[in-house]
Amino acid sequence: MSRQEQTTRRWKNVDLRLETDPRRNVKLVMVLLAIAAALAPLVMYVVQQNRYTKTRYQIQEAQNEFDRLVEEEGRFLIEKASMQNFQRVERAAPRIGLRQTEPDKVVWARTGQDQSGERLAKADQ
Repeated sequence: MSRQEQTTRRWKNVDLRLETDPRRNVKLVMVLLAIAAALAPLVMYVVQQNRYTKTRYQIQEAQNEFDRLVEEEGRFLIEKASMQNFQRVERAAPRIGLRQTEPDKVVWARTGQDQSGERLAKADQ
């Protein structure tokens, strides 16, 4: 017999496998929690800056709208003043079909509850 045949094998030729270590999972979770805790202030800062920027845009839009409305009000006040000009109304009256009323056809009446319940004055009587 040869020397090789006398020795018994003490090992087997099997694939190597990495054993799972539960401490490795705990370390991984701890590292992820540490990263999340480190990034939380940065995330909050970005969210706050985003809200601030959005609010500034809304304020600017509201200010622009306010300025536009103030300018429009000024134009309307000027137009109102020109339309309330009595001479302009007298010149424009014939063009739109208005005519001068004779003084004897004008009736002045007070309206209210003290006039026996009658609230309207009639001009053509």
